[in-house]
Amino acid sequence: MTRIPDTEASPVLRTDYSDDGAWEQLCTAIQRPAMFRANVAFVSDPTYRGFSAAQIVDAVPAAFRHSFLFVVDETAIRHPEHPLLVIDLGDEPGRTFRVIPSEMCVFARTLARTECVRTSSTTASAAGFIASNPILLDSKIMLTHYSAEVLFSPEARARFVEPNLESIPRHDD
Repeated sequence: MTRIPDTEASPVLRTDYSDDGAWEQLCTAIQRPAMFRANVAFVSDPTYRGFSAAQIVDAVPAAFRHSFLFVVDETAIRHPEHPLLVIDLGDEPGRTFRVIPSEMCVFARTLARTECVRTSSTTASAAGFIASNPILLDSKIMLTHYSAEVLFSPEARARFVEPNLESIPRHDD
């Protein structure tokens, strides 16, 4: 199996090749500085086309320097906000969540000390991030944003669905 390259900067792995224009827009959005500029390395290699989170975890080399990996998959390409998949490679390998490009650096900086150009307070691991944000462990937190009918629908299990009760806060709100 081809191993994912162990880049100096946080890797952004492309697994969807359906729209080169959307890929280029996403790369531009990721590099557009908001509060900080994300320090990333774009990995666009068709070898990883269609890889699942589990396949990506299996393709990570044993001595990989990063505790997480950003993935540009079909959802990231097709959804208007381009939410990237984030895969935990440290505490719970394979655990995932999504982040929009403008918020990437906030997550990267929180999860690893060297992922952004500027410095800010950090947490070295996903476990540290959760410890600093215990509300994320509330299993019912999403029910403040989604009705149970929407949250547990087949559509929501297949793709990102906008909240129908209360919008999900963003750091600039």
